[in-house]
Amino acid sequence: MLFITRIALAVAAALMAGIAAAQVTLNASSWVPPGHPITANMLTPLCADFDKATSGRVKCNILPKAPVGPFQTVDGVKDGLMDLSFIVNGYTPGRFALSDAPEFPFMGDTSTVTSVAYQRIYDRMLAKVDEYKDVVLLGVFTHGPGQIYNTKRPINSLKDL
Repeated sequence: MLFITRIALAVAAALMAGIAAAQVTLNASSWVPPGHPITANMLTPLCADFDKATSGRVKCNILPKAPVGPFQTVDGVKDGLMDLSFIVNGYTPGRFALSDAPEFPFMGDTSTVTSVAYQRIYDRMLAKVDEYKDVVLLGVFTHGPGQIYNTKRPINSLKDL
């Protein structure tokens, strides 16, 4: 899930200030390597979209190293150590109780289908609960159907588990 603090204010200020506005730089953080799909295929293109949508007035500085580990990321964003990042709800047990459900394995056939369904459910129902009140939530997503690894025997049916 991607989070951002002060982005709404930063983007609004950049847009209202006009063409001669000073540039706003957002510090983006990813605790996975630069080649990881989340960084390479999500965070980097999101930063390019900010740049394009604001005619270069809002840029991202993707930090070379995350200032905090995955478990502290939401607090790092909340506390201003970085302006935007993503979190895994399962890394903060009990903190986002309603939003944990999409991380269960086998919720859908692909991450795309599951993520679209999750975003729709979040927008319709979960946003009202305001579990992310300390940050501005840009969107939600989840992984694919999940995998189970076993070195003892093949898993071909539910009974095999």
